[in-house]
Amino acid sequence: MENIKLTVPGNPISVNHYLGNFVQGKRVVRFKTKKAKDYQKLIESLYEHKTLTKDKQLKVNIKLYFGDKRRRDIDNYNKTILDSMEGIVYEDDCQIKKLVVEKFVDKDNPRVEITIMEVG
Repeated sequence: MENIKLTVPGNPISVNHYLGNFVQGKRVVRFKTKKAKDYQKLIESLYEHKTLTKDKQLKVNIKLYFGDKRRRDIDNYNKTILDSMEGIVYEDDCQIKKLVVEKFVDKDNPRVEITIMEVG
């Protein structure tokens, strides 16, 4: 498998904007927000390979480039990005055995750069 590289334009979406919930009786029901579904559609439109990576162990490098210097918890973005690639780039994010996430500021070009490699 050759490395897969994706660049997703715009600020990354935090997990706080990815999942919504509502109360149904005594249960809390969680759902993907419209913003999350739109982000997944954006990733799908950018993914050129169109072949689902199945049964492979993967390493994922994520570089988060934000448009400003506000404080952000780096771990609030992984779930959104990894879940958005499920069923598009790979079958399930449980295939990921190594994850490296870095954050930067690029006022002129906020984006997420993702590199996916097969391990072992």
